[in-house]
Amino acid sequence: MDEIHGTCMSLLEAAPDTVSSSVYQCIAWLCVPENLPFQKEVLEAILEAYGGDRDLAWSTSFQQENVPLVVSLYKETHRFFSTAAFNHR
Repeated sequence: MDEIHGTCMSLLEAAPDTVSSSVYQCIAWLCVPENLPFQKEVLEAILEAYGGDRDLAWSTSFQQENVPLVVSLYKETHRFFSTAAFNHR
């Protein structure tokens, strides 16, 4: 819990960089146990787009937008987690 708290505080202190903060929030969302099935769905969509070739997917997927589910995920991530706001006491 201390490590998670420290990471969250670091992100909040760097709030102006909302792109990295929103991506980090999405990754945290994906790691919640009830969202693990969605991780599998995303991986399957990635592998399907690259014919099951993990090496090809790994080396080129960051340069292309071949996986509609991933495109939707990152667009919704930037929309939903567009700002970092918290009440510091």
